[in-house]
Amino acid sequence: MVDKINHAQYELLCESKFWDGNEDFHELLENITGITAKSYRGYSYYDSHGNYIGDSNDVTVRDLLNNAYIEIEE
Repeated sequence: MVDKINHAQYELLCESKFWDGNEDFHELLENITGITAKSYRGYSYYDSHGNYIGDSNDVTVRDLLNNAYIEIEE
């Protein structure tokens, strides 16, 4: 699991179509951070160690990164 991403990677995640079953976003999120998405009525997100870090109903990209202890380098 990564512990930092750069600002450009963060912007790329934010610009990607977030949620709504967008597999491109989920693939990008996993490739950059190791965070995976699992489908239910929305998506549950898990860090690269398998720990639950949020779901698509109530979390932002920044929340996901914070919950996975991933910093954004400015």
